[in-house]
Amino acid sequence: MKDTKVASVQFEHAPGDKQANLDKVRRFTAEAAEQGVELVVFPEMCVTGYWHLRDWSREQLTALAEPVPGGPATEELLRLAKRHNLSLGAGLLEISDEGDFNPQDLGSNTWDIYDAEGRYLGDLTFPGKYQPIKVMDDRIYGIACDELDVQSMKVYRVVME
Repeated sequence: MKDTKVASVQFEHAPGDKQANLDKVRRFTAEAAEQGVELVVFPEMCVTGYWHLRDWSREQLTALAEPVPGGPATEELLRLAKRHNLSLGAGLLEISDEGDFNPQDLGSNTWDIYDAEGRYLGDLTFPGKYQPIKVMDDRIYGIACDELDVQSMKVYRVVME
């Protein structure tokens, strides 16, 4: 079994400012690469931000959202992963091919995953109150909290479809 060096990044997003948030992702990705990290994971919806979205109109949300893959933010995340030869997990407000988004996605625990070769691999959704702490081979180890905030170790097997 091969260990994978993983970094988890937490930062305060700039509400609705994809460029400012991508600048932070660029900086942290470069720092992670310098430390030999193979997988760097950012907060869900870190590119678009999410706390402010509940106050936005449908029109504002639609204007902020992007297709994944194919949107400008996705293309930048793909370039970053390839440039630094690492895998990257980040998220943004996604829009469908029909030009709409699913309101259920607001505040979701979903990351878009990009590999070190600059490919979009898909998205990964964790249950609420789950914090991944280690990735080894095809397993993700983390801490889950139940409805009473009692912590337990949970292991998920990653299956590529």
